Amino acid sequence: MEADGDVFEIDAQQGIEIGKDVPHQARNDSDQEVVFLVVSAPTSRGDRIEAPGP
Repeated sequence: MEADGDVFEIDAQQGIEIGKDVPHQARNDSDQEVVFLVVSAPTSRGDRIEAPGP
């Protein structure tokens, strides 16, 4: 997970809390399959901003 420019390696069964208004992205730099769950409270509907591409 990358959050506000910092990279966090998260192992199986671990999680990370990312605060409001912190730019972030989930990514998989390994050759293993990754499944992740996102929980937002309050709802995050309508608050997404498309990041510029490379």
